[in-house]
Amino acid sequence: MEKTKFNFFKTRSELWAETKEGLRENYKSAVLVNFFFWLSRLIYIAGVVLLTLYFVYFAKQNLIFLILGASFLFIALLTYGPLKISVARNAINMVDDTNPSKKDLGYGFKVKYFRNVWYGVELFFRYIFFTVLLIFPFFIKYLDYSVVSYILAGDEKMKVGAAFRFATKISKGRRGTLAKFILSFMLKFVLSVLSLFIYSLFVRPQYYSFLYCYYKDIKE
Repeated sequence: MEKTKFNFFKTRSELWAETKEGLRENYKSAVLVNFFFWLSRLIYIAGVVLLTLYFVYFAKQNLIFLILGASFLFIALLTYGPLKISVARNAINMVDDTNPSKKDLGYGFKVKYFRNVWYGVELFFRYIFFTVLLIFPFFIKYLDYSVVSYILAGDEKMKVGAAFRFATKISKGRRGTLAKFILSFMLKFVLSVLSLFIYSLFVRPQYYSFLYCYYKDIKE
């Protein structure tokens, strides 16, 4: 006799409804937290551009490109991971209704700062590695690693390597829901780029809150 299969996971529509409920009346703090995270990414891009100009193109004689580029990358190194954890903490507080506020911005710096810095560094090199393996492996790992920041933000004792392994484990068989959501956001992501990422400040709170709803669903 064939066993009946049950699907206890929420649909994408249900997760989206939960996301919008969490964002209600909490957009101001979310935009603030996401602004500084966006700023950290912008500083990283500026550092890469300046170093590229110095080493590859015409600016080797101008040390200012080297100094500024290295400085920007160093700032991004120290802030990217902690700010990503802060964004995750803010999303958790919004969805779980646990007093979300602009103070969430400092969470990644106050709690396990050096672990969070290492998380940002390891995430960068993991993405580089899977990019070398071409698009498909990278996209799969991007889906898996999208929930790592929520794991770390929700468990102060969790180590970075263990969080990556746990994220990969719980994501198996459930990547389709997240992939469809990301694809549905492609137009918004394009508009964010065209607006120099200003529009992204309003899109990202939706995106990161949905990621937490997705993570909470597959974890439970």
